[in-house]
Amino acid sequence: MKQRTKIIFLAYSALVIFMSSACIYMSHMIKSRYQDTSSEINIYKNVYVTNIEDNTITANMYGNIKKFNSGKIAEDVTGCLCDITVEDGKIVGVNTKTDVVSGKVLSVSQDSVEIEVMVLLSWMRTLLCMKKKTH
Repeated sequence: MKQRTKIIFLAYSALVIFMSSACIYMSHMIKSRYQDTSSEINIYKNVYVTNIEDNTITANMYGNIKKFNSGKIAEDVTGCLCDITVEDGKIVGVNTKTDVVSGKVLSVSQDSVEIEVMVLLSWMRTLLCMKKKTH
């Protein structure tokens, strides 16, 4: 009976050592696989660019002023609302938003502006013309 208990104990001990080694090996493989290839990409939406100089963009991000390394930018985006893509602390993309909204300002709060806008879409115009012709 003692001999059988020793064999079972040794078998379980060997199994525990083997499983521990396998877990350590797998965690090392996963860590080494992603260690060198990871890069942090952030997209900041609706950022107001206040200044560009010496390959640095200064932007108002949701009420906070932040500076980014930009490299060479093809167009001047000062004073524009943009979506900025940042990878590893450097700007890799700028998408300007140049649409203009006009209308009556209904209310202003700390985080929003409510605007009354009249929209007439071309399909609505076509529908209205068709109704006029039929009557």
